[in-house]
Amino acid sequence: MSTVLIFAGGDAPDVRLLQELPESEVVVAADGGYDHAVRLGLKVDVVVGDMDSIESTSLPRHVLVERHPTDKDATDLE
Repeated sequence: MSTVLIFAGGDAPDVRLLQELPESEVVVAADGGYDHAVRLGLKVDVVVGDMDSIESTSLPRHVLVERHPTDKDATDLE
């Protein structure tokens, strides 16, 4: 069974969180969650959202991007 970590935007997690995270095969970030994951030193595989909260100006080539329209009714995490 694979473990997937999902990061959302909002308040940045404390670096001590790393000690509690399971090993994962995939890291997914919802918009600004990308920045949180990268600050924790994680390699993000997929980013989803409208990219209105992400601070990074460029993403590594390996990152799969699932871009959503900014006028959607759902949150990036949904």
